[in-house]
Amino acid sequence: MKEYAGLLINCGDRYLLCKRAEEATFPGQWSVPGGGIKDIEKPEEAAVRETMEETQIPIYVEDTIYLTTLSGSAHDGGDFHLYTTEIQKEQRPILDFEHVASGWFTIKSLPQPMEKALKGAVLKIKKQVKEKSYETFK
Repeated sequence: MKEYAGLLINCGDRYLLCKRAEEATFPGQWSVPGGGIKDIEKPEEAAVRETMEETQIPIYVEDTIYLTTLSGSAHDGGDFHLYTTEIQKEQRPILDFEHVASGWFTIKSLPQPMEKALKGAVLKIKKQVKEKSYETFK
């Protein structure tokens, strides 16, 4: 089964989410930039590559932190590896064809619809901004 990776970008207390196009997997749902992991990639590399492809927001692999793996949550039942990173200034994404909208949301204002496992993971984030570390959860 294929594996996938995505990146949750935060700026302060707001998180970037993108709305999937009707022709894409998970049509009409809000999600993080992400996609399939290529054979030659590590999951965090795929998360960064997919973020650049889907939003044109440059992120360095070394600036990402692993959050969790959402087992079986991909459209084909594959695992989805979720990473996060923090940026200093909100950027407006330049979206690819897989998305029709984007926005910066607080935990209390997450948009709907959103895939259940991803929403649960986002809601469980406990961050320590000064130390730039995140509690990993299952």
